[in-house]
Amino acid sequence: MYIRVMKAFRTEINPDKPNWTLSHHDQILMMGSCFSEHIGNRLIHNLYNIDCNPFGILFNPVSIAAGIQRLINQEPYTIEDLFVQNGLWHSFDHHGKFSGTDPVEVLEKINLQLAQSAAHLKETNRLFLTFGTARVYQFLKTGRVVSNCHKVPANEFQVQLLRVGDVVRLYTRILQELEQVTTDLKVRSDTGKTVHTAIR
Repeated sequence: MYIRVMKAFRTEINPDKPNWTLSHHDQILMMGSCFSEHIGNRLIHNLYNIDCNPFGILFNPVSIAAGIQRLINQEPYTIEDLFVQNGLWHSFDHHGKFSGTDPVEVLEKINLQLAQSAAHLKETNRLFLTFGTARVYQFLKTGRVVSNCHKVPANEFQVQLLRVGDVVRLYTRILQELEQVTTDLKVRSDTGKTVHTAIR
């Protein structure tokens, strides 16, 4: 009787070497889904110069683009941008980690992070975006796509599925605007390919 012995209980792959790498001299911004959060925290732990999810975890391309636009414009939030739900003040643009019982403290936290991240963006030369889903939730009262529903009843939203062409057009514009505020930016897709390079 012959017994075949497996050499490994895993799939071994040899990824292609990218045409650029990360170093501790790079200024990195990561925005998007849980993947950005997990990888960003690993980079922070290893002392990379990184700003990770300045709005908290964002799951759809529209919300990520809106966050980038806000950083470009450096437009602070006001009390009109907040709302109360279940005893907490929230922003539809932010993850629940920014929420709180005191609207003044919530605004201070949001705007402090906004100012820090806007300054970081100007020096960013590595931008990682991870889109979690093409499904978006549009708040019926305002028509805006929200980043987080914050347990607001589902009947107050309309669910839509983004089309590829809409996302491409949105990010074509956003990347062009980023060229005006950054000097050496590489945007990396989820596939690992460099999809845009802006060098002024």
